[in-house]
Amino acid sequence: MKTSTLLLWSCLAVACGTSEPADNTPSELSKPSAGDLQWTRIAGLQGRWVNDLDTGRTLTYEEWTRRDSVYWSGWGYVLAGADTVSIEELRIVRKGDLVAYGAKLSTQNGGDWVDFTQEQTGADTLLFSNTAHDFPQRIQYVKQGSAWHASVSNATEGFELHFVPRTDAMNAAR
Repeated sequence: MKTSTLLLWSCLAVACGTSEPADNTPSELSKPSAGDLQWTRIAGLQGRWVNDLDTGRTLTYEEWTRRDSVYWSGWGYVLAGADTVSIEELRIVRKGDLVAYGAKLSTQNGGDWVDFTQEQTGADTLLFSNTAHDFPQRIQYVKQGSAWHASVSNATEGFELHFVPRTDAMNAAR
């Protein structure tokens, strides 16, 4: 009887003990994953943007909306006066720690989506690449205050955009 009582108390002590590491370091589960950190940066894209580097002959816009916990939808378009020059559908999708940026233009790639994989970057940068695609192969957004500096390129050519928040006053003036 004494042996079974001692065994019962030993089992209770083990069962009620804590599972924290002895050195009180945070567990791996409490650390954000690389995918979490990258996904958090994407939230900064939400909203309506206009390229303030445009020459005045055309205006380039981008809009992003969070649809759910793993999907952002967007679209980019270029206006020349009142005429729409181009429209592209955009998306950013997360599956686990993998994040992909997609673009679809009806006049390119047979109207199919072209996906770009997110690369690890610094705190203010979003970088997506697809070296198998002709142009672009790289899409990069760098946060600059309340704006985003974007570059779209391959190994030999590219262009730059500087997206600032689009306000209602800008909408009325354009």
